Amino acid sequence: MARGDVEFDFQRYVALRRGQAEKRARDGAAYAYRGEHRIRRTLTVARPVAIAIEATVRLWQSKARDELFASGVKATGADHPRAHQLVARAAKVLGIPAPPTYVAGEGREVLALGTDEEAYLVVPAKALDSFDDAELSFALGHALGHVHNGQVVLTTALYYLSHDAAFYVRWVVQPAILALKGWLRRAEITCDRAGLLASPSLDAATAVLDKQGVRGGRRDKRLAALRLFADSAFFRAHAGTGPGGLSATELDDEVAKIVSLL
Repeated sequence: MARGDVEFDFQRYVALRRGQAEKRARDGAAYAYRGEHRIRRTLTVARPVAIAIEATVRLWQSKARDELFASGVKATGADHPRAHQLVARAAKVLGIPAPPTYVAGEGREVLALGTDEEAYLVVPAKALDSFDDAELSFALGHALGHVHNGQVVLTTALYYLSHDAAFYVRWVVQPAILALKGWLRRAEITCDRAGLLASPSLDAATAVLDKQGVRGGRRDKRLAALRLFADSAFFRAHAGTGPGGLSATELDDEVAKIVSLL
């Protein structure tokens, strides 16, 4: 794509994204990791990322959305009713509308794609086949965490930068990927929390990470951060396991120490 193809009022776009990011930071879910908000406020106004986001929205509206509809099967009460029901249940736990869900793609990672105003879940058939209900609920809850916290346009940008890089201005791709991956490490903390709210089982969470191929230090640190959340006052109240636990500030202070090593 030539540079001239990315024509937009850059200052106006930056101002718009900054306003949206600040609003979502203020309105973020009560369970969210606040360190992710701080990174996102600076991330979305970085020029390579801002250009990548704008191009991603254009890509989604011009062809990617239609390709998803054409290649996938929408989960409904009649087609893939298990996925349909578990998405509805997880969304209800998080207090958000259930987004349209399509069964498509490879691997075992449930994706949140689209824009923050028009989000979709994409569930690979392999995930349906290999996850039990508790595991699938965690994976769906994790993806819904991206929806709940206004992260979908960023996850979509990273996905297409990695899979359809020819669409983007060449000099944008690698800087945007590096910045978005750094952000994603923090976003995963928030979304793992959403997954645990949807499926309050650390065993299910561990199984999902293992089946998705999350390995090494990244796996141990995500699980360590999730165990801290399971011992928080917020999660104890949600799970009905009694009073006590870490406050939100104590939780995020401890998690920050873990994330700094990711």
